[in-house]
Amino acid sequence: MQKIFFEKLIDLNHQLNELVSLSVDESINYKIESVGVRAIGSLIVNGEYNESQKFNENIDLDILATFDKIVDQRDFNIKVEDFDYQIVDGNIKIKIEVGIHGVIDGEDRFVKDENIPEVNDDPIKEIESLIRDSDFESQEKEVVEEAAGNQEPELELTKEVYEPAVMPNKEDTVSNNASKTTEITPKEKMVVNEINEQLQEKVYPSKSRPIFQDSEESVGTYYLYIVKDNDSYSSVAKRYDIDEKIIRDYNQDKVLEAGNVLIIPYVP
Repeated sequence: MQKIFFEKLIDLNHQLNELVSLSVDESINYKIESVGVRAIGSLIVNGEYNESQKFNENIDLDILATFDKIVDQRDFNIKVEDFDYQIVDGNIKIKIEVGIHGVIDGEDRFVKDENIPEVNDDPIKEIESLIRDSDFESQEKEVVEEAAGNQEPELELTKEVYEPAVMPNKEDTVSNNASKTTEITPKEKMVVNEINEQLQEKVYPSKSRPIFQDSEESVGTYYLYIVKDNDSYSSVAKRYDIDEKIIRDYNQDKVLEAGNVLIIPYVP
């Protein structure tokens, strides 16, 4: 079997607040040609969000398997094996795993939607960059305030040189651990916690299909709720008819802020 991974951005005009269901199916026709078997069709992505709004997206397929790659022509078929997704700024980024059966094993192939923005996959680099920017802005503000309180007109701000703070890498921390302990300033700790919280809030992969189909094979069913102004655990619990304590425990009792995502477990 050979695998192909399709990545697709489903544009919902940044309107997604609550994802109700999501499913992926294949619709494929097979045609025998002089050099092999051609599979023509599409992957069909259906979903419902915000209680009543629905969407439908198709990913076109045109795959030719030459006879020298086919192990058994009777077994040749294309099937959706699995998928997961991420909610990105009110839209959905979905990754679909497609298996090509009845052919010689080969390297996995990846097909990515050109509309998917590039993201920084290294959270450490993102944290370091944010800390550098934060320290530079703080130092710049101090210089401006000092200049405003100084009456000498010849003061030149460009004469001061400020080195941005850089987080210690792992090797430096290990080599210096015997002599001293590296301490993280409260400002750095606050930024690290903020980034970690954002990373945890934005990505919620799921392999159940559809989301609220309750079966023995289900790995877990839950709602994704985006917090609005004046929301509380009590009001959200009342909305979903669920014990407030369950929601608090599932989300580590974090402080609710507009734009945060809450995981609401489905309780039959």
